[in-house]
Amino acid sequence: MSHFINDRWNENYWESLGQVCDEKNAEKGSLKYQPKYLLEFLEQHENQTPMDLADYPEDAAKATIERYEDWEMEEKTPLEDRI
Repeated sequence: MSHFINDRWNENYWESLGQVCDEKNAEKGSLKYQPKYLLEFLEQHENQTPMDLADYPEDAAKATIERYEDWEMEEKTPLEDRI
């Protein structure tokens, strides 16, 4: 991808992720979902970039949230239940 297309993709991803976070936070009545921390989770814990998740920024934003929620549920599940 050209730098312009790449930059535009990232801008759209960031905007989409912010919207999804706002929706989730409104649903749950909290500020749990923060774009900055979700992106850090994706890059540092999952070792992936948003572009690795989907072709479209909107889909990548949703996939980021799904990955985080899956990880969170796994962390909450007692180890003996995972075996």
